[in-house]
Amino acid sequence: MTASFIARQEGLGSRFEAIAAAEREIAAAFARRATLVDEARRYSEATAASRAVPGGRWPAGVVAEREFVSELAVTLRFPQRTAENLIEASRALAEDLPATRAALQTGQISYRHAQVLIGQALTVPAAAKAGFEAALLRSAGHLTVAKLKYKARVLRERLHPETILARHTVSVADRKVGIEAEADGMASIWLYDTAEKVNAAHLRVSVAAQSLQGATESRTLSQLRADVFADLLLDGVTPAGVGAGIRATVNVTVPVLTLLGQSEEPGHLEGYGPIDPDTARRLAGGAAGFTRLLTHPETGVVLSVGRDHSRNPSRSGSGCEMRPADSPAATTRQRTATSTIPSTGNSTASPPTTTSQISAKAATASKARPGGR
Repeated sequence: MTASFIARQEGLGSRFEAIAAAEREIAAAFARRATLVDEARRYSEATAASRAVPGGRWPAGVVAEREFVSELAVTLRFPQRTAENLIEASRALAEDLPATRAALQTGQISYRHAQVLIGQALTVPAAAKAGFEAALLRSAGHLTVAKLKYKARVLRERLHPETILARHTVSVADRKVGIEAEADGMASIWLYDTAEKVNAAHLRVSVAAQSLQGATESRTLSQLRADVFADLLLDGVTPAGVGAGIRATVNVTVPVLTLLGQSEEPGHLEGYGPIDPDTARRLAGGAAGFTRLLTHPETGVVLSVGRDHSRNPSRSGSGCEMRPADSPAATTRQRTATSTIPSTGNSTASPPTTTSQISAKAATASKARPGGR
């Protein structure tokens, strides 16, 4: 290596160290703000009685709380709802997750990492929060926010007092579609539905978009996805016929005892995470076949993948009986299935059952539409 190359690398290294130091200072400032906000909240609650109005309509505590939220919102130029979230997050860091606040204070994690821990710890039993926090903080400083959120969600499922099936059943009733106005004459549309449907819908749009790519196509994959999505919603298929013959598919990994109905351990939806066992069994029941996986029971690391793709006997109408083979104590047998998610038909139709898999790669090819919309 030349002296100039070494000098350049050292120069870059010193600048990146300065950036990292600045990031630690920002994290420490967030921790200090959380401490000050929570101290102010406690002071407001302690002095609420002194500000009571005789004969007033609202209790003194309610008045003090609303006043505190409004004053904080004005001070920080935040919307009222954002101020409420900040107050709750600051309280959680002080009372429920002190180690998280300490890690934030020393710059080991960012405020976005702390927000993930706060959000996922909300429904973790009080007795399990310390262990939940410690388990995540061991690796939080080395993970992106997205990866930490995924890891926290998986761990939360193990510690949650209510089964994932019970929570999923309640959440399904909240499914909805919304629209949000954006700048420059644009808008966003979003769908809140079960994880397997949303993931399958995104995959279907992606496969259709990829089929339009070519040497003469000027649009990016993101633009193609947006165009295909809009065409499918507005017309059912794209003008070139893209979308016909493409079925939405998902990959789900299910513990073999869950498949047999002898366990309620959640399944794992690829690209999402834990799903309730009933949904996992339903998806597996509609799959064309299975691939055996051998995983570590604690880390979830895949130790072995079967070479054969077993055909699903329930698809042939011959009844399905699965017997788990003896496995070492250190491993867990699971089955990975690819299942097709059908359309619902219409808004009054009953929830559909899964149909056999039709590989998206076998979809009818169509000519690319001219660039632009």
